[in-house]
Amino acid sequence: MSVERVVEAIGCTAVQWNYKTDCCGANWEDIGYRDGADGARRERAADHAKACAEYGITVDEKAWRRGYE
Repeated sequence: MSVERVVEAIGCTAVQWNYKTDCCGANWEDIGYRDGADGARRERAADHAKACAEYGITVDEKAWRRGYE
C-alpha cells in the first residue's frame, strides 16, 4: 500500500509535491556527497532546507555538510 493511500485511509489528503522522495527519509550525508561531486555550491543545503520545510521536513544540515566535504 502506498503512503498516499495510508494517509487518505486515516482521513487526510495526500499532497503531491516534487521533493517528497528527496526529503522523506533522506540520507542527507549521501545527498551532500552527490551535491559536492556534482559541483553544487555550499548554499545547496539551504535550497534543500527551503524545499523540504514547506512540507514540515527538516534537513540534517550537519550530515549534508559531512557528505559534501
